[in-house]
Amino acid sequence: MVLDSHLVRELGDTRHWKVYQVPIINETKVGAGNVVLTSVVSLAVTQKLTNIISYEHMLAHIKHWAPKGTVDMNIKAIEVGMNLIK
Repeated sequence: MVLDSHLVRELGDTRHWKVYQVPIINETKVGAGNVVLTSVVSLAVTQKLTNIISYEHMLAHIKHWAPKGTVDMNIKAIEVGMNLIK
């Protein structure tokens, strides 16, 4: 489970969960420059945690589908998300 560490304060019983507390929204603002990119940062976090899709495929998909003129900022958002998980 991935939680925004600035939004979720009380977790309750987490013994049966692997919990990652990540400041996704704040890091998106600071690192990517726009909260609109939060979903892309979250996608990169999910990719790094699960490897459900390869990094290369994720990057190719973003390059193909990102609106014209937004590819660079989306790639920056991917970098922000990848760096949030050590």
